Amino acid sequence: AATRNNNINVGVGTLDDVYYTLIEKKRLAEEAERARIEAERIAAENLAKRTAEIEILIPEHEKYMAELDKRKNLTDQEEEKYLAEIEWEKYRNPSTALDVTNDIDINTFITLTKESISSSTDVDSTMAFASQLSLLVEDTEVLWANSLGSNDSKKCQDAISYINEFYEILKGKIDAMTLSLLNKADQHLNDRGEYQFEKVVDKFAFGVWVSLNDMRPVRKSVHFDEMGLQIDIPKQILSQDAKFVHRAMRIPIDTFSTLAFSDVAGGNIHPLARSIVVGDVYIMDILFPPPQPFDIRAKKWIIRDQAPIVQELRYSDYPSSVPCKCILTVPNYIVMSDDVRIAYLDPKTGMWSEDHCSDYTYNDETRHCTFSTTSLGVFAFIKRRNADFPYKSWSLCAQCTISNTNENFERESRLTIQTQNYNIVIDIQGTQCFLKEPALPEVKDLIGSGMSPGALILKLQKRGINILPSLFDPIDTEGIKKPLKDSDLELVVIEEMARSSSAMDFVSTPWNTLEQMGPSRIGLCVREASSYIGFIDDKLDNECILIEKDSISESYVNCSEKGLLPGVGARYTLVMGNEYGDVEEYSHKSRPFAVTKINLLDAVGERLTPESRDRASRTNGRFELTVKTLLKLVRPLVLCE
Repeated sequence: AATRNNNINVGVGTLDDVYYTLIEKKRLAEEAERARIEAERIAAENLAKRTAEIEILIPEHEKYMAELDKRKNLTDQEEEKYLAEIEWEKYRNPSTALDVTNDIDINTFITLTKESISSSTDVDSTMAFASQLSLLVEDTEVLWANSLGSNDSKKCQDAISYINEFYEILKGKIDAMTLSLLNKADQHLNDRGEYQFEKVVDKFAFGVWVSLNDMRPVRKSVHFDEMGLQIDIPKQILSQDAKFVHRAMRIPIDTFSTLAFSDVAGGNIHPLARSIVVGDVYIMDILFPPPQPFDIRAKKWIIRDQAPIVQELRYSDYPSSVPCKCILTVPNYIVMSDDVRIAYLDPKTGMWSEDHCSDYTYNDETRHCTFSTTSLGVFAFIKRRNADFPYKSWSLCAQCTISNTNENFERESRLTIQTQNYNIVIDIQGTQCFLKEPALPEVKDLIGSGMSPGALILKLQKRGINILPSLFDPIDTEGIKKPLKDSDLELVVIEEMARSSSAMDFVSTPWNTLEQMGPSRIGLCVREASSYIGFIDDKLDNECILIEKDSISESYVNCSEKGLLPGVGARYTLVMGNEYGDVEEYSHKSRPFAVTKINLLDAVGERLTPESRDRASRTNGRFELTVKTLLKLVRPLVLCE
């Protein structure tokens, strides 16, 4: 009986377990069914939302693209008219100056000049040629910078090739002139058997010092005053048997800074590309003098050696382990700082080296740079490319400083960039850029001078203020959010800013550096242009516009079967942001009654007055292109910390 009762208890317990298991399975099945129904409902809602969104955004996109095509056609017509006027002016007032935009003329000039390097070796003709070539190089550099802003890689590469050719041609002409001077040095010796010659034209400078006396000085300090260079030659060099010739040159042709923008296939960067050359390039070398002529005084004959060795320069290695001391006066157009240093181009490593310039000092009062070296070749002041990055802040604000009777009315904007070292203010008026700040004596000749965006940015770089980043600079700069913003999205946003730059103000924001943004989202703080409504000095509230690629949007992620928006797929939404600066975080929740749009102007919506919207819609195409080029060159959306 006891055994039977135990079996019954076990049996009852087993039945209870089965019963409760069935109930639990039923409950779980019901929950799963409810979850499935809810998931289907959410999926249906997401599909309906995405379908409605696509049905609205795609037609808007097509309509907007048609409007942009019309604007582009008008801009192209204006550009053609402008170019035709330039060509007509060239026809009316022809000039002998070479046109760097004409490849045939430049290639012909290069070919003919190479063939005639050995002719016209006198000083005057060579210096005149150097002056002409310096202007040609400057025009070519401007062409390169403007082509960089328009993404014309072929023109960029052609311009770099031309600059390299010009450098080699000028070096060849200088060598021919030097050889001619040395062959006739005996006619110009002073009572100490020495001959010193110096010539400066514009930024090009040339100087030689020759000592042919058997009794040479114990030490010698050679002063090239016009060049601003002093070389203290030690006795260990002067006491040697060879009668060395010391030559120094300043050449206003930089073939090194542009290497940062050369072919970057495979992610490789040129060793020289991490620095910019500030100012000009200096070349110092030591030469062997040619054999001196034999003077037969009785016959009044001078017999000169015409052997092949006399017809070419002979270079000497540095002939001692004791260095020369050099004192170089820094030109007044170079902005000096702790980041600017003298360096030597080491031919063994192909890199700028400060190790070859020992005992470096700089006196700010005298602007004298002092260093010692046992190296011969190319010297230059260099600066790290990213020394002024990242930007601390930036703004792009429409201006209204010209009356409506002027051709540039509603074609004005001001770009302000606060770098790590300088506050840079550039006014855009029509198709010209005018530097307003920094008010430094080194750039005072640039202030108020109208030029193209590329020309102004390049001139600032050559003075020592770099806001012309290469592709690698944002990657190599600490303080810039990684990964970088999507380049296609960056370009689209820059284009939208340029189209509205005559009617809206844009300011930088820390929003873009937050984790919630990433590479496929950009945040813009915008407002109606204060200069048109009388609040130039007052700080008005900025609206927060979230721009994101459609591929990461919530509606696409939740319902990808409807496909993506065409093109880059940029979406513009007026969001809560930081509640006009009242909160630290940035909310991506849409503002009440705000909907996603496919362009910036529509996204801002009723936050703009009708007058401002009309002003933006009639933005001049060539002015828009100028603003766009400037923004593409300085890249504020990526480089701001």
